[in-house]
Formats: sequence, C-alpha cells, structure tokens
Amino acid sequence: MCDSYIIVVGMDDQNHINRIKKELKEAGITAVSMARFSSCYIPRIIHTDEHILAAIYGHRKEGKGIFGYEIGLLIATDQRVIYIIHRPGFTTLDEMQFDLISGVNVVNTGLFASVTLYTGIANYVLSFTRPRTAQHFANTIEKILFEKGQLDSQQTVSAQTQEKVSKNEGVLDFMKCHNIAVLSTIERSGLVSGAAIFYIMIDNFPYFMTKTNTNKVGNMSYHHNVALTIYDNTTLQTVQLQGIAEVQSDPEVVCAVENALRDFYPQKIGMNNPPVKHLAGQSVIYKVVPTKTSFINYSIL
Repeated sequence: MCDSYIIVVGMDDQNHINRIKKELKEAGITAVSMARFSSCYIPRIIHTDEHILAAIYGHRKEGKGIFGYEIGLLIATDQRVIYIIHRPGFTTLDEMQFDLISGVNVVNTGLFASVTLYTGIANYVLSFTRPRTAQHFANTIEKILFEKGQLDSQQTVSAQTQEKVSKNEGVLDFMKCHNIAVLSTIERSGLVSGAAIFYIMIDNFPYFMTKTNTNKVGNMSYHHNVALTIYDNTTLQTVQLQGIAEVQSDPEVVCAVENALRDFYPQKIGMNNPPVKHLAGQSVIYKVVPTKTSFINYSIL
C-alpha cells in the first residue's frame, strides 16, 4: 500500500524512498506502522541531505471528547523535529528547529509510555507509544540539546530519572499519605495563579475534580503545564511536582475518581460528597502526568 501510494503522489526517487524507509525502521517504526499514510508521506518532506535519527507514533489529543485523539508521528532528524498526521486529503504538519525545544520527558505506564516534547510552538504529548522507541526518541533529543548547549546533564527528565526520584526520594509515598495540594496554573497573560485542591492518587497519578467555570480550568485549557506543591507542617517535608494536566473523559476513569473522592471525604471531613459537588455547575476531572518531581525534607537540612 505504501509503495503504490507514493507512486500516485509522484515520489519517483526510489533511492531516496528506500533510504527513508530504512531510517524509519532503524528508528524503531514497526512494519505495521510503516504502512500508515504518515509514514508513506515522510519521503516527501525529508530533504536529500537530511537523516532520520528517531521516530515515534502515539495518540495525541487533537479535539474534545473521548474520540478527540489522532495517531501522530514525531520525527527527530539531524536538522529539525517534525510532527505529522497525514491521510489522503488531510495533513497536519509542524516543524521546529532545535532552538525552539526546551526538553523532553518519558513516563512509563507498564506496556506503553507517554512522551512529552516541550517546544516554543506547543507541547506535544503522545501516549500509548512503545517504551523502547519512546526512550530512544527522548535520548536523541536530549543528546542533541546537550550538544547544542541548550541542556545540561542535570536537566534531563527521562523515565529513569523519574523512576529514581519516585523510588529513592519517597515522592509517591508522601503523595499517597496526603490529599491537599496547591495547584499552580498559567494564565493567558503569563501570570501564575494558585489554588488549593483535594487530590486522590490512583495508579501512582494524582487526580482532582473542579468546576468547569473556575479560573484554573480556563487556564489549563490554554496552557496544560501545571505544578503541584504538597507540604506537611509537622514533618517539614514537601513535594514539588511539575506536570501536564489532562482532562479525563473516560466514564470508567471518571467513576473511579468520583468513588475514591466520595470514600475519602466521610472519613476526613464528614461529607458524603467532595466539596466541589456542593457548588453549582458541571465538574471536570483532571489527571496530572508528572514531568519533574522533587522531595525535600527540611527537618534534616
């Protein structure tokens, strides 16, 4: 299907096509994904003097609702980074030089991984990616940024870094023992806004509920980057977490979070429902996917 499609659109440089195919396969693109329209389109946009170093397919939120996801392709070459979704009659194509990229993060979630590429254009979050391919993509980006002087060795936020933080510095244990945090969001003006929230840990991720008419929802709909600060005044310990706020629309996830919150409040403050449920308006649930975490114990400093 791929070869015939390329011929139809006029790609007559077979040597160039074969080279691109080879580089995509070496980057970790599977045989099944090689047959996707986006893969077939790549030879048209890769220059003859350009080489593919890493590539990943994943689901990216492109619209509202449960079905608002598209399968996108991120490619790192020796000259730029490309994000593309292509099918006949439709193409989304973003490309950026490395000076627009500030970092990359990988979060492993078992069989799959989630990759976040931070750029001056947008943050590209691809979920359900292959862990090994995702890590190779992140390592490639970090290596190039380091070589260009845009990233030092202490700034990388890879899957191994996050796993080390979680296991050795007690981030997860601390967060599971607490339920109140300060959520920091970014306003359209660039100012930072803070609000106290209740959160619940499910599968090692913090979830929280809020009303759709709040300022923080407006901020997060514009800028998905958030921060959580959790502090214990007794032990003088704190967790600082940076992450991506993702709206949860899956009915099973929404039900699980609502039940967890409902079980939590009667024990803590004698309410049958979370306080947000007592306010007028529709509610929405967010999941925070961590990109950077730190645990500080001020009692031993």
